[in-house]
Amino acid sequence: MLNVRDAALRRWRKTSPDRVTRQDDYVCGHFLGYASGRANGYVYGDIVDGEIDLTHPGSRERHLQDWVAMVRNAVLPWFVEASDPDLIITSRAADKTSSPAAIIEWLASRSRPELIPAFLNHYLQQHPGWRDDAAKGSTLAAKGQPLGPTTNWAIELGWAGAHHTAG
Repeated sequence: MLNVRDAALRRWRKTSPDRVTRQDDYVCGHFLGYASGRANGYVYGDIVDGEIDLTHPGSRERHLQDWVAMVRNAVLPWFVEASDPDLIITSRAADKTSSPAAIIEWLASRSRPELIPAFLNHYLQQHPGWRDDAAKGSTLAAKGQPLGPTTNWAIELGWAGAHHTAG
């Protein structure tokens, strides 16, 4: 797993409990394999690409070297993108995160609300099936309704986006 966490985000969330989806320090994260490949400006990767097979003695060293190269060439750049508000909005980290609403809250906590519409637009282009539920979340926020407990990340995304782009 790759995760970005920010202690300042946790403190910021605690000051605005009615405008956030969670109370922890989580910014974004996903399986290592999704960040595993880059070539000619193209990013690829599958969940299994982050696995390392050290079962067979004859191939252990080569597999380990390949895995370390992947960490150097793909994972470390992933962290650079995921830790920079200007870069995260169109990054692989954002595209594959388990909670895109957390990125919106992180951008707001970093006083970068102007990036939120671009992030929302990019994310919904990458995940068009989320549009209807994101609109439902936005409508809830516009009506001043609390999010309430949900496991629907698209509704969370729309709700958080509306809260942090209004005004």
